[in-house]
Amino acid sequence: MYKVLYVGENEVFVNKLRDVLRSEPVNVYSAANTAEAISAIKESMPCCIVLNLCMGINEALKVCRSGLAQETSIVILKPIGVEDTVAQGNFPKAFMLCSPATVEQLADLIRKKMEERA
Repeated sequence: MYKVLYVGENEVFVNKLRDVLRSEPVNVYSAANTAEAISAIKESMPCCIVLNLCMGINEALKVCRSGLAQETSIVILKPIGVEDTVAQGNFPKAFMLCSPATVEQLADLIRKKMEERA
């Protein structure tokens, strides 16, 4: 089972993502804040983490530095207004997806990450 942790406060988006990926071997779960995310990472070590930078770059960095496995994929939902250089400089191995991203765009990216890992 491919585990995806969405970190942000958009439960509607998470539910739509679950619906789109329901036929895939994917477990999508969420954390509303940094503390919940770090706890979820320690409990279930996700394969992919989706970080919405609306939480703030410093908070996202705390999540990324919380003991992730080396092979964990990171997807950053970058809001309009956050410069690419700021986002890429802080998350060099992450894939950037400009927000507002559609659920379908994120689902396609998760499928690609699943294929890379298989």
